[in-house]
Amino acid sequence: MKTQTHLKNTIDAIDSDKAKYDKNIKELLADIQVLSRILKYTVEEVKDLTIEEIIECIDD
Repeated sequence: MKTQTHLKNTIDAIDSDKAKYDKNIKELLADIQVLSRILKYTVEEVKDLTIEEIIECIDD
């Protein structure tokens, strides 16, 4: 049995013909796992934090 996650649902929606890219990008960035990794490798202030620490900062 495969688990449906927010990320998987978003990727599936992107693959569909009815996808609206702006909406899907917003959904993708709403996924804390994706957002934390983007922040880690693009924002100077958080580059030395772990992914878990970044997630804690976002969740607060």
